[in-house]
Amino acid sequence: MEERKTERVVIPYFEKGVLKEKEFVIKFISNSVNRDYRSLVQDAYKVSDEWEKIKMLTAEMESMSDADPKEREKALDRITVELNNAEKEITKHDDNDFFEKRVALLKRILNDNGYTDEFYTSIKFWDDMVEPLDIVSFLSRVVHKDADLLKKKAVAVKE
Repeated sequence: MEERKTERVVIPYFEKGVLKEKEFVIKFISNSVNRDYRSLVQDAYKVSDEWEKIKMLTAEMESMSDADPKEREKALDRITVELNNAEKEITKHDDNDFFEKRVALLKRILNDNGYTDEFYTSIKFWDDMVEPLDIVSFLSRVVHKDADLLKKKAVAVKE
């Protein structure tokens, strides 16, 4: 049996204004964690797409200053509807407990790997003390830690 990779990840966090670090050693990622991670990433991409749509619509609105007043009014009505729809889509994902699901996923990963300290598995730690980019990086690194092994197995099956 091939040895699974071990991923060591250092998470910087701020506690009462003081920068600290915690190293996590991750050896195991379950199939359900992998599946739930993919679902969260899909939601994040949907929200990102809606923000891009808002940027484009805002730029379109700003570029209409020289347009015919009647055409501008029609376009602004259309843009306003599209902006409202994009904002509703973003809010829908916020209302879908995205952040709570992400912290629950982090907690499962940590518990599966022997970390049970309430401080490091709490929503307060991940939501209030760790920067979003560090959370995304942590999840990506640990969930994909065995990607090379999976590629090798896929190639071996084809041969």
